[in-house]
Amino acid sequence: MGEVFGALCAGGFCIGTYALLASGAGWLAHRRMRTVEADLDRAAAPPDERRYLLYAAASVVWLSAAVISVIGFVKRDWARVGRDACFIFLAHIGLSVLGGVGQMLSEMMFGRAHIAPLVIMACSIVLASATTSVGFLWRWGTLRVARIEAMPSTGDAPGSERFAIYLASVLVGMVGPITAFIFKEPQNVRVGITAMRISLAWLFLIVVTVCLVLSSLAVVHG
Repeated sequence: MGEVFGALCAGGFCIGTYALLASGAGWLAHRRMRTVEADLDRAAAPPDERRYLLYAAASVVWLSAAVISVIGFVKRDWARVGRDACFIFLAHIGLSVLGGVGQMLSEMMFGRAHIAPLVIMACSIVLASATTSVGFLWRWGTLRVARIEAMPSTGDAPGSERFAIYLASVLVGMVGPITAFIFKEPQNVRVGITAMRISLAWLFLIVVTVCLVLSSLAVVHG
């Protein structure tokens, strides 16, 4: 009983310490953004949808979140982007801290390291990253379509061939994201974004399935 209580206290101390540090860092980033925006009298972010692409990348690649945070700190016009990237980075590290604490508790309470908590936490990090990234890309697509379709059309909209593009987006995952950048005219931008969303939904389903299978195997055989 004493070992269990000690393990819980140690885990709580680690989580509490990180929560305090992360709260302080997040508050400083938010405070700086508010100060910069008060000076600029506008949002300290790019006027179009580009920042959501950065958020999507930051959600998957931890290092990019840290780099974007530093850029936002140095470049005043990007203070809001830096603040948001800082939040994403802190969330990444927080999930890693929870995973480490779970592994530590498992070893202290059961006398040996169990693989199940580590695998479950790793899969949770992957799922959280994928979910956040897909959400940002979805938002990016919505804003991109709204901005470009407001421009005058320069040709005819795609006909039935768009369904071949949608099918290719399912069969080859990268077709959708590539098409989203190739189709950038008012008459076809919606087709590109739809193809991207189809690819994202399919890839996300694969990620969820793999994570669930790995977690289940870890619980059964760990």
